[in-house]
Amino acid sequence: MPIATPQTYAKMLDRAKEHGFAHLAISVTSSQTLNAALRGAIARMAARVVHACEDLLSAGQQLR
Repeated sequence: MPIATPQTYAKMLDRAKEHGFAHLAISVTSSQTLNAALRGAIARMAARVVHACEDLLSAGQQLR
């Protein structure tokens, strides 16, 4: 499943609101939990909303 563009994400949220459901959201704190979240989404062929915690984002900035 590809990463959603902002436009696709907005459509996902609009569709969920219209049909009364929610997308599963997962907060990740490390590359290990990010990989696990992505593997789970792929295995289930399901959309997931992934939120990277600030510490993970800061670590990514330091690697550049």
